[in-house]
Amino acid sequence: MKKWLSDFKRDFVLLSVAYLVLGILLLVFPGGSGKVVCYVCAAILCVFGLTYLVSYFARGAQNSLLRMDFAIGLIALLVGIYVFARPEVVLSILPVVLGVVMIVDGIVKLQKALDLARIRDSYWLLLLLLAVLTAALGVLMLVDPFATAEALIMFIGISMIVGGVSDLWTAFCISRRLRRVEKKLMGIETGDYTVSDDEEK
Repeated sequence: MKKWLSDFKRDFVLLSVAYLVLGILLLVFPGGSGKVVCYVCAAILCVFGLTYLVSYFARGAQNSLLRMDFAIGLIALLVGIYVFARPEVVLSILPVVLGVVMIVDGIVKLQKALDLARIRDSYWLLLLLLAVLTAALGVLMLVDPFATAEALIMFIGISMIVGGVSDLWTAFCISRRLRRVEKKLMGIETGDYTVSDDEEK
């Protein structure tokens, strides 16, 4: 379980960083970065897919029963190949796809914020604000009130930067809480656990 959580955290952080870098590229180079970003995304998806496929065949059958490495790897590889072959199609639907993704991401963050609020974690309010901001940017992207394609690309870049930063912050909050739970469980097993002031809040 601990290994699975570590792998999930690593993949989540890497995806967030990629999201952030692509957002910066779109913001700084809105005129000619669309296809470049598509090619970069395609390359990342292909590498990601191949990594998961290799991981699937490298593991034993018993270790693969509860994992989705093959399915995830194959889907990522096929999507990467398609993006590489048809970047113009991807660019035409990019605002809609990213808008939907950001709305869903905002809703997921909203649940995480509520989860943290229910356990009285001090960071829940900031995560709530990030959830609302992420979802609002997604809605604005779907409405598309921009006069030029360049303005839309810049806005997509800003939205991706916000999404990447908020995802990293979410990963930090969840990891922090999981570490506390793990320490608590270890303390209970050894009989050394005491409730800290931070946990009582």
